[in-house]
Amino acid sequence: MPRSEAIEQINAALERLPDDRLEDLAALAAAWASPTAYSMLSRADRMAIDAALDALDRDEGEAWKTVKDGLDAKLKAAGA
Repeated sequence: MPRSEAIEQINAALERLPDDRLEDLAALAAAWASPTAYSMLSRADRMAIDAALDALDRDEGEAWKTVKDGLDAKLKAAGA
C-alpha cells in the first residue's frame, strides 16, 4: 500500500476511534518513530550485522555452545 493511501486510511479512521485507542495509537506512533539501537549504528556496523545474519541463514557460524562457553569464560575472567 502506498504511503499516501495508508495516511488517508488512518486519517479517515481517527474520528471514529475512542479516546483510549487514540491515545494508544499516539503512543505507538511515537515509539515507532523513535530511533532504534540498530538505526543509530554506523553503516559499517549495520552491514556487519546484516552479513552475520545472512551467514546464520545459510547455517554458517559458530555453534551456540561455543559462543556460550566463550561468553561464560569472559564473564568469569571479568569477575561477573
